[in-house]
Amino acid sequence: MDIFLNLLRDSVKLDWLKKTVYILTGKLAYKTNKYSFEGTIYYLEKEKKGPVTLKEREKWGLLSKEVNESEENLNRIEQEILEKMEEEDSNKKA
Repeated sequence: MDIFLNLLRDSVKLDWLKKTVYILTGKLAYKTNKYSFEGTIYYLEKEKKGPVTLKEREKWGLLSKEVNESEENLNRIEQEILEKMEEEDSNKKA
């Protein structure tokens, strides 16, 4: 019986360690980029105080992907604008 209880205790500890890693990874993802998929899932689970359903994961996965693509496009456009402004400034000085 003691062997079974020890194995059960070790299994529970391992599960808690895995859950802790999962939570901390989500928290770091949220602090790094709150619109990332992992960050969004962390936030939703924190607000719901429970796991997110598979349907919600799919929905937020698509939305997170779209937000990330939009951010990349915005950054690219901003960079192009800055390059054109620098080019115009250099042409004015010449």
